[in-house]
Amino acid sequence: MATVDLKLSLPEKFHQEAEKAGLLTPKAIEQLLREELAKLAEVRLVSPDNSDKAIREGQRMAAEIRAQLAQSDKSTTLDETMQQLRGCSWSS
Repeated sequence: MATVDLKLSLPEKFHQEAEKAGLLTPKAIEQLLREELAKLAEVRLVSPDNSDKAIREGQRMAAEIRAQLAQSDKSTTLDETMQQLRGCSWSS
């Protein structure tokens, strides 16, 4: 186990509140650090924006893409068309 010496400069009122809450003990600081490291390591799933505005924007973008694809050269593959539109291949 490693030993780390911490020196904190806190506003007096904040120091008193943290000390009263027991947050300045080695055990409490270790727990806070463990919780923060766990947050950094976890995978977070964020629900999609289902607002009317987001749905309308998605529909608008889909219609625009369909129109661009309809105008594309029928002899090219989807990857070639997407490369022309986006500058890269979907499969790369």
